[in-house]
Amino acid sequence: MKRRKRGWSRLAALLVTLLFVYLTLRDFDPERFLSVLERVRWLPLLGLVPILLLTHFFRALRWWSLVARRTDARPWTLFPYILAGMALSDLIPVRAGEWYRAWLLTQRHGLPYSSSLGVVVVERVLDGLSMALVLLLALFMTGSRSDGFRSLLVAALPLFGLAGLLLLALFLWPERFEKRIPLFCAPFPSTWRPRLEDILRRFADGLESLADSGAFLRTVLFTFGQWAVEGVAYVLLFRAFGFQLGYEWGLLMLAVISFATVLPAGPGYVGVFEYAVMLVLLAAGVDRSAALGAAVVLHGVQLAVAVGPGTVFLALFGLEPPGKLDGEETR
Repeated sequence: MKRRKRGWSRLAALLVTLLFVYLTLRDFDPERFLSVLERVRWLPLLGLVPILLLTHFFRALRWWSLVARRTDARPWTLFPYILAGMALSDLIPVRAGEWYRAWLLTQRHGLPYSSSLGVVVVERVLDGLSMALVLLLALFMTGSRSDGFRSLLVAALPLFGLAGLLLLALFLWPERFEKRIPLFCAPFPSTWRPRLEDILRRFADGLESLADSGAFLRTVLFTFGQWAVEGVAYVLLFRAFGFQLGYEWGLLMLAVISFATVLPAGPGYVGVFEYAVMLVLLAAGVDRSAALGAAVVLHGVQLAVAVGPGTVFLALFGLEPPGKLDGEETR
């Protein structure tokens, strides 16, 4: 059953990738595309490398703020885990890197695996909620009237807002939540209930990371700091290609890319990433060939920054057998 489910997931990822590759390459003009690349200013592109590495370090800082009370991990020890996880997610679909870095935290610092995954859930909810706010701000600042971007905002704000409220309720009333776990598990088969209850209790345990007000404020600060720095990276991209676009368009690109890469897709989000970048640049009035060139170059730099050092750390840390990366307890 599990093998069949994985098969369907891979098929969905393949179909999504093929669809977005087609949408990206429609009306492709090879001569115009090569002409765009010939005029690129490569010095600003080199500046992308330290900026992107800094965004990954902000991710490590946020992760540290969530686990500092319960492990001996430090930001500089978590930074290589972040890069290794991102490399694995780029090489293997369905965000395998998230499972992997949670496993690293368990194996190397002793935090229970489902608690480590609970922290990942917190990160994803915070990312979604903060990205919805960034998208709202960017649409206001750019004055973009794109129906597609507005529809994305209408869908994202209620969804992640509800998730944020649920997390807040969990932090404010953790005992009530724990008491209701058996009630939540009651509809499931009796053979599943003990295991499901155990997982939910451990997830609740992991989500307690934000119960401390200091940790919560640091986490929010590092979340928005990460996005603010990444927005600078996209401004450097604009300068490299000669686009007269400001920081607000970098924020819009950041938000659209973040929501687009939630979709199931093949390794590296090839096609999905490029199409998201092109949507923003086309909305800003950039020529289609120039938008495609910028999308391809940006994706190449991002993959090089993550996969290059990330694969080195993967080799150093080793890979857990595949059967242990599907959410099963490792301790």
